[in-house]
Amino acid sequence: MKVIKQAWKELYKRYSEVLGEDAGKQLTKMLYESGSQLEQKL
Repeated sequence: MKVIKQAWKELYKRYSEVLGEDAGKQLTKMLYESGSQLEQKL
C-alpha cells in the first residue's frame, strides 16, 4: 500500500508542476473518484 501512496504523490507532484497546483489537485481528485467508481462496479 505504501508504494501506491507514493505513486499517487509523485503523479500529483508532476501534474502540479505542469498544470499548476489547483489543476493538479483537481485532476488527482477526479482520477481517485473514477478509480473508486470502477472498483464499486467490479
